[in-house]
Amino acid sequence: VDRERRYGQEMAAIAERHPDEPDLSNLAAHALLTPQRGNDLPGLVQGLAILEKRLAQAPDDTAAIHYYIHATEFAGRPADALPYARRLGALSPSASHLVHMAAHTLVHVGAYEEVAVVNAEAIKVDADISQAMAYAGPLGAAQYYAHNLAFGFYGALMAGDRDLALKYAAHAPIAFPEGSDPTRRTFAVSRTLVAYGRYAPAKALALPAPAPAEAPLNHIYWRYARGEALAAAGDARGVLKESREIERIAVENAGGLPEVKLIAAKVLAGRAAMLRGRAKKAASLYAEAAAAQEKAFAKSYDPPPWWYPVRRSVAAAKLKAKDYAGAAAEARRSLTGSPADGLALRVLGEAERKMGDQIGAEQHRAEAKKDWIGDVDAIGLDLI
Repeated sequence: VDRERRYGQEMAAIAERHPDEPDLSNLAAHALLTPQRGNDLPGLVQGLAILEKRLAQAPDDTAAIHYYIHATEFAGRPADALPYARRLGALSPSASHLVHMAAHTLVHVGAYEEVAVVNAEAIKVDADISQAMAYAGPLGAAQYYAHNLAFGFYGALMAGDRDLALKYAAHAPIAFPEGSDPTRRTFAVSRTLVAYGRYAPAKALALPAPAPAEAPLNHIYWRYARGEALAAAGDARGVLKESREIERIAVENAGGLPEVKLIAAKVLAGRAAMLRGRAKKAASLYAEAAAAQEKAFAKSYDPPPWWYPVRRSVAAAKLKAKDYAGAAAEARRSLTGSPADGLALRVLGEAERKMGDQIGAEQHRAEAKKDWIGDVDAIGLDLI
């Protein structure tokens, strides 16, 4: 980190002496941003200043835009990069990573459908290149491909885009078949299972159990997907059984696995409580999951390790329990971290309507309908 910081500072000084060499500014900014992974805020501030100066001179500089998207993300001001992010793909249509990069801004401002679409476009870039080269074999850039797939899944699930989520689910095992990189395949499998659990419940219930030797995460998500599918069928007993089976799965105390296990089990237990009309108990169970998610993954937007903000489920449970003020407060809290979430907006609007705030209710209901793909009212509180 110290070497990167010193290199960045020296490059910044050189760039100041040679303003006609834009690559120097971009190299300096990149080096200054890298230590931000270690919370080096001075490096971030200097890197942002360099990039903003460069973009004022050359707003189509794709390297500067790339780094500016990351810099504003680190700085907590992602919306500043939005005009650049939405143009980057068109400026570099044959570079799949740059086509994808807009997602790092879009996810923070709640443009989830755009996140889903730009990552599908990024995946297509790689597919088109492979086809043009008549290449068949393992992915040449598996890390970036998995990254695009992860963002695409997150965007589709958060936008309620059933069709695109299922297209991602169909593609994932093709991209990462058995025998491929186990870590990346595990993530692809996990999100595929979530998509089936939410949008193809019969398929989720028909899938065979993972082999005993498969990663614990695959076992957790297989159970979780079954639980979501059973919740959609109103089978509270079945949902609770899957929750308890998740609790029995042994995981290492690393990589967020204990938290994912806890979240999955508590969410399903909350679903079961909702189905049984025990909304207050559900709110408590969801709150445990939300607290674990927010503590462990507060700054994980690459994308978030869990597929949705569980805080919105707390809001839904409080709404069902007729705690309208509590529901509104929890929905707003969820929206702070995950803006423009159609389901959280729907809960907020319903809570406001119950409290007599018709203006707020109409506004948030309209936003929910705009941000959610499909019928936002078709999803019962028990599944939010």
